[in-house]
Amino acid sequence: MKKTLTFLIATWLINFNLHAQVEPSAGKWKTWFITSGKDYRLPQPPSFKDEIEQVISKQKHLTTEEMQEIQFWNAGAPGYRWHEMVAKLWMTDTGYNGALANMLLNVGIYDATIAAWDSKYAYNRPRPFTADKRVKPFVVNTGTPSYPCEHSVAAGVAATIIAHFYPALADSVNRMAQQAMASRIA
Repeated sequence: MKKTLTFLIATWLINFNLHAQVEPSAGKWKTWFITSGKDYRLPQPPSFKDEIEQVISKQKHLTTEEMQEIQFWNAGAPGYRWHEMVAKLWMTDTGYNGALANMLLNVGIYDATIAAWDSKYAYNRPRPFTADKRVKPFVVNTGTPSYPCEHSVAAGVAATIIAHFYPALADSVNRMAQQAMASRIA
């Protein structure tokens, strides 16, 4: 019971913080494992025109399964589905891996999100659907720049951490991360 309560409180706090990051200064927030978001700033994004054409092409060919993946991966904060997964693993883990994986997942996603937000506002890249009316928004418009995608950043961090603690799941979580990233393209 104590383990469950601790997990629920930690998850709530992290999800609250991730939802609270819709502000330009989030990239300057205190980090825990990295020195700062700026130290991990990504390179400039690729050509906007090429990106728009890729998004339009992908949207024209979306399958029912891909639409379901978009809805699944965009059901909450960037780390939401990953927290769900680790919660299930933690409850069945008889050792300390679950607790440590949960803690590192939360802090890792938090720090990666700070770094992503630093890059977002350094480049201030508009979302594709705001620049071209042919692009349909399939996810909630947060009013923030599009590059980089914090959901994709969270997926990469989550897959790395989960695969480290649960190596038998490495291929599976990497496929899931790819699905999560692809769900943001549309």
